[in-house]
Amino acid sequence: MTDQPPGHQPPGYQPSPAGEPTPPGGFRAAPYQGFPASGPMPAQPGYPASGPLPAQPGYPGSGPFPAQTGGFPQQQAPKRKGGAAVPLLAVAMVVFLAAAGVMVFLWLGASDDTKAHNDKLTALTSELSSTQRKTEEATESAASSQAKADDAGKDIAALEREISGLRRCADRVRETLIVAESGTDAELRAAVQTMFQNC
Repeated sequence: MTDQPPGHQPPGYQPSPAGEPTPPGGFRAAPYQGFPASGPMPAQPGYPASGPLPAQPGYPGSGPFPAQTGGFPQQQAPKRKGGAAVPLLAVAMVVFLAAAGVMVFLWLGASDDTKAHNDKLTALTSELSSTQRKTEEATESAASSQAKADDAGKDIAALEREISGLRRCADRVRETLIVAESGTDAELRAAVQTMFQNC
């Protein structure tokens, strides 16, 4: 730095107004003329300073989420609901098909057994009907034979009555002949009357 003569004023020197101390070096800041001064501008009241914006309360800022150390636990991503339902649905379908197969098998077996029982029942019913018909025929035959026997008995009884009558008549005829040979006329008339009553 060169020495300046006494009373020398550098360019841009402005004297301080009365009552204001002169800053060191003899320079005073120039008044604001509408142009920004060189260097960073001071922050204006009511407006945020230039730079990264502070994180607003209640809204996440840009960047990774900070790890929570307390309070509510961090919400995890929802799990897929269809992952476990598909195997359960498949197992339920397999069980249903197996149960349906068993029911069909049992139904077919029961149908076969029912058909066999129905065939046996039909055969027994037919045999019973045949036996009943034969029994009815035998009963009718026995009734007819009984009727015939009754008729034969009646005929025999009638024949026996006729034979008995003929026998009495023959006896009366023989008695009349005996009376006619050796009896009187009155005895003969009585014998003839008795013969006509029995013959």
